[in-house]
Amino acid sequence: MRANLILRATFCVSTALAAACNQTDLRSDAKQTRATSVAVLTRAPTAAEAVLDDFLSRATVMMSAAAQPNSLFACERYGSGNPELALAKYRVLGSRMLGDTAVVRAAVVSIAQVRLKEQVYEVTQGIRQDTLSWSLVRVPNTSRWGICGFSREGPDFLRIQYLSSGARWLGGASLASVVRLADSVAKAP
Repeated sequence: MRANLILRATFCVSTALAAACNQTDLRSDAKQTRATSVAVLTRAPTAAEAVLDDFLSRATVMMSAAAQPNSLFACERYGSGNPELALAKYRVLGSRMLGDTAVVRAAVVSIAQVRLKEQVYEVTQGIRQDTLSWSLVRVPNTSRWGICGFSREGPDFLRIQYLSSGARWLGGASLASVVRLADSVAKAP
């Protein structure tokens, strides 16, 4: 009788372990299936990338005083990005479609950060590299693409040479030093 009880216990433990192993194998197979399935990304139209390229080229420190044309935007831009950066150089990296929205990415190099503190712009000079992305949508009743808001990560750009004379330049920064740094960064490979 005792041998019979031991045999039954051994059988139950073996059966339970086999079932547990089988469950683990099933979960492992499911993980492998999910891991090996490839998401198909659709590149956005080159026209959307061209709009971002135009926007960034007009946002660089060394550009003229001309304002960004409204034709580059499809949505309202309230307030400002945080922080605002003085853009020295950029490169559009590519894009993808998310539904009817084009998400376009760019590598940017800025040479100053500007923050509004107590109604005064504070400028801190320094090189910063970021990869930022923007949402672009088709402008209603046209075939054009327009930028919607600020970068998805938050920062926006400010042409620093047009700050008011009341700006606070921190850490020895000056407009002349920021412009020299922007010129140096723009010329670097």
